[in-house]
Amino acid sequence: MRSMTSVKAVVVTDTCPYCEVVKKTLEQEGLLDKVKIINASTKEGFDFARKHGILAVPECVIIGEDGNVRSCSEGEFKQMLKKEEK
Repeated sequence: MRSMTSVKAVVVTDTCPYCEVVKKTLEQEGLLDKVKIINASTKEGFDFARKHGILAVPECVIIGEDGNVRSCSEGEFKQMLKKEEK
């Protein structure tokens, strides 16, 4: 039986001050290891953002086991991370 897992990710850039706040908050709350950081300042991160229509950062996304990517609200993202803590 396959486990149903999804990846929680945040798309950021090196020049975005809000992205730094998000990363520091995740770190302070001990959640940084539960989130994939996708840096759109890199070629790979830029290609990911472009492919999935991400036009602004920071952007919280869920990458499903099937590879589908969907944006989510900050509230939904935080709720999903809290469920993993338990």
